[in-house]
Amino acid sequence: MRVSRSWHASFAGLIWREIIVRGTASHSGNPPLLSLIKNVSFVRSLRFDLICSTEHLSVEYDQLGHLAIQSPALGIRDFHGLCKDIHTKFQALVRRNKKTLRSLKIYTPKPYLFSSFWETVLQCQNLSMLCINGTTIEWKCSWLFWKICSRIESVEIANVRFHEAPATDFSGAMPETPFRRIKSLHLKQLDGMSMLQQLRVFMKCPHLTRLEWAFRLSEGHSFPIVAFCDGIVAREWPHIVSLSLSPNCMTDRDLAAVLGGLNSATMLELPKADIGPMASAAIEKHFPTLEKLHLKPGKEGVNLGALSNTVMMRCPKLKSI
Repeated sequence: MRVSRSWHASFAGLIWREIIVRGTASHSGNPPLLSLIKNVSFVRSLRFDLICSTEHLSVEYDQLGHLAIQSPALGIRDFHGLCKDIHTKFQALVRRNKKTLRSLKIYTPKPYLFSSFWETVLQCQNLSMLCINGTTIEWKCSWLFWKICSRIESVEIANVRFHEAPATDFSGAMPETPFRRIKSLHLKQLDGMSMLQQLRVFMKCPHLTRLEWAFRLSEGHSFPIVAFCDGIVAREWPHIVSLSLSPNCMTDRDLAAVLGGLNSATMLELPKADIGPMASAAIEKHFPTLEKLHLKPGKEGVNLGALSNTVMMRCPKLKSI
């Protein structure tokens, strides 16, 4: 289809604003490479799925605000050469867009992201969102990673392994200063960090408004109920309006203390919660502001059907239950 130059000029910015590259360069759904190079100045959001196209990765994007990579090939030994090439180019891409990048998402089973990569990310002064899933943070890189987190507003860390400190290294991995900028924090299935260590991460986030915490309960990794409840009651996080705990492992009394300590929650997600009469009464203070409530019955609890009916009748802003 032929269009006039003026029409193309008026819509080119919208057409090329968001690009998704799937698989190799020859994939039928990918943008033609020559056309992409010609219109690269319009690209603001870029996402790579599956086996990364090194040709599309090599294009000199320099105005990216959002960048994501999801490449399972990076964890396959047969792709070692390709893996190294992709990470070299991806690091160069981050460096080239360090002034404009606001959101960075990395989903990869690659065992390690080296310190040089995190040093590059640290240069992204306008980064406000970081999401990593499925990698390993080496001990020598930990301080770099947490320093990056201290500068941004939204952090998501899922299925990540943190290497423990060597026996000869007594330095701390986390910066001593609080994470004053973090407002949204999502921690899911972290290895190499105890539950108490994870709790200490968001205890350093005084401006936290959204907390999602998913974890595995196993021998030697019990939920720090007392420390968590004390933090809520003591208003360590006075701005939290959205709370998700999975699995929920608090008693009715503990849950009541947490709900009573929160200010005007808009979202509560508590699967397998043992909601008894105390927690059921404590949740009522959030009825005027509650927009989303997800509950699943635990071993001991009230009739959630009756509670759900009460919520639907008395929560004017409710959108999901």
